Amino acid sequence: MHSLPFPSSLNHNRSPLELVHSDLHGPLPVASRSGYKYWITFIDDATRFRAVYLLKAKSEAFEAFKVYKSWAETQLGVKLRALQDDKGGEYMSKAFISFTELAGIERRLCVRVSKQSTVKSDVILEHAEDSGSGIFIAASRVPTSSETACVLKHIRRLVTVAGVVPIKSTPVTSTSYLKVIDVPMIPAEPKVWQSTQRSAFTNALSISPVGKELSIAIKHAVRFMRTSAHSDTCVAWVDICDSVAGTSARSYIGKTIVIGGRNCQIRGAAPRPGSALCTRCMRWGHHSSVCRSKGIRCPLCGLPHSEAAHQEYCAHSKRDPDTRSCVNCSAAGKAKRDHSATDTSCPFWQNRFDRDWLRRQFPKK
Repeated sequence: MHSLPFPSSLNHNRSPLELVHSDLHGPLPVASRSGYKYWITFIDDATRFRAVYLLKAKSEAFEAFKVYKSWAETQLGVKLRALQDDKGGEYMSKAFISFTELAGIERRLCVRVSKQSTVKSDVILEHAEDSGSGIFIAASRVPTSSETACVLKHIRRLVTVAGVVPIKSTPVTSTSYLKVIDVPMIPAEPKVWQSTQRSAFTNALSISPVGKELSIAIKHAVRFMRTSAHSDTCVAWVDICDSVAGTSARSYIGKTIVIGGRNCQIRGAAPRPGSALCTRCMRWGHHSSVCRSKGIRCPLCGLPHSEAAHQEYCAHSKRDPDTRSCVNCSAAGKAKRDHSATDTSCPFWQNRFDRDWLRRQFPKK
C-alpha cells in the first residue's frame, strides 16, 4: 500500500529555546583523521538555528548537549524549556535524564521508526537555504578541510532544495601567535633575506611531521628576526588559525622541529604589531611620545592638520578632499604616493615588520 508524504507542519513555537529538536547521526563509513564518526544536531524550533557538534562516540552526546545548552542560554538569555529526541540510547542514559530533570527541561520523546515524528526536523533542514541562517559546527579545535567536507557530504543528503544550491563552509577562527627559536639563519642580501629565509623555513616544515601540521594552520606570512647582530640564528614568528580557546596553539607549544640539523623549539608568543607608527607626524619607526615634529600631520593628505579637520581644511584651501598623499612615500621619494599613510597597500605598511627595510628608506646624511 502506497502512503502519501506527511504534510509540512506550520505550527512552530515563537520563543527561542521553547523547544529544541535533537538527533544523532552516524557512524560515518570512515572516521576522520581526528577520530570523528558521529555528529549530533540541535535545532531550535522558533529560530530554525541549527547547531552541529562532531563526536567520536555516541557516549559524547550528553556532553555535547550540556555544551549546547550552556552556549544557547548564554547567547539568548533564556532557559531551554523542552527537548525532543528520538528516544535513542544516547538520550536515555541515567545521567542525561537526571540532568534534564534537575534543569526543569521537558522531555518529548518520539518513536524512532515513525517518520511523522521526524518531519519537523526534516522540514527545517529542507528550508535551510530559504531561512537565511547557517549551520553551526562546533568542535574542540578547528576542523580540517577533509573533516568539514565529510560532514557537508552527509548534510547534503539531508538537505533537499530546488535546483542546484551549493553548500559551503565558512569556518570562524581566531588567531594564535607562536615563535620558533634557534632557526638557522640563511646568508642573503638584506633586501631578499626575509623571502629567502621564509623559503628555507617552508621547505624544512614540509619534511617534519610536526612542521607539516603547523604549515597547514599558518594564517599569515612567517616573519623572521635575527637573534642578535652577531648570531647565526633567528626567530620565526608564526600566526596560526586556531579556535577561540587556543587549543591548537597549546598542542604545538613545547614541540620541536628539525631545521638545518638543529632542534628548534616552538613557544608561545604575544601579538607583534610591527614597527611603531607615530600618530603625530604619521612617520614609521618611532612612537608619538618621542616625536620631535613641531606639528601634526594628516594621515590622509600629509598636510599640517588633524584627520578630523581634513574636510574643513580642504574646503577652506579649495583642495579636493579625496586626494591622498602618503607622508612616508613622499619623504622617501617613492613614485607612487597617492594613498594615505595608513593604507595597507603602502610599502611602508607592508614592510612594517622589517626594521632594516624601514631604516634603508631614510639613510643618514
